[in-house]
Amino acid sequence: MSQNQPNPFHSSRLIYRALESTDEPFIHTLESEPQGFINSQLALKKPQSTRETKKHFEHYTEKCILGCAICLPGEGENDAPKPIGVICLEPLEPENAHHRHTDMGLGLLPDYQGKGYGSEAIEWALQWAFLDAGLHRVGIKAFQYNTGARKLYEKLGFKLEGTAREIWWHAGRWWDDVQFGMLEKEWRERREGRVE
Repeated sequence: MSQNQPNPFHSSRLIYRALESTDEPFIHTLESEPQGFINSQLALKKPQSTRETKKHFEHYTEKCILGCAICLPGEGENDAPKPIGVICLEPLEPENAHHRHTDMGLGLLPDYQGKGYGSEAIEWALQWAFLDAGLHRVGIKAFQYNTGARKLYEKLGFKLEGTAREIWWHAGRWWDDVQFGMLEKEWRERREGRVE
């Protein structure tokens, strides 16, 4: 007898779906939004062309082990889910796949930041990484000046692992790159309520 299982590509408020070619304009909007670009990209700050954002789209769809559109359900029963962001787990290079670790990337449109959607998407991607993909460690980085992201990652249980000092030039000064990580056992302990 088959049990009704929850949809593995849903969380409490969000839907996660594969990126399709029809999402290229959305990725362009997301990747060319100035503040999001500054908080997530290493490239020199400049207006993004569709050619440049197409490279990001192709990275999500062809290289990442997980590259999903983060969507809100449609307002009506027949309405398509509305994309509000992207979450990805970076590719595992074949010669290093046995180490079972990856880095996570997240991007949300500005109107959907600060509402808990980023936390929800990260929690969902961690579950996928550890339970479905069998990974041992997931890392996530933040630029020193992105204090909101750093606080969020620590709140979600990521541990500060290190800092690359004065590695990024932004707004007329040098900034650190801050690396966080979570091990599968830490994720399980948090999930089981054994860690605050």
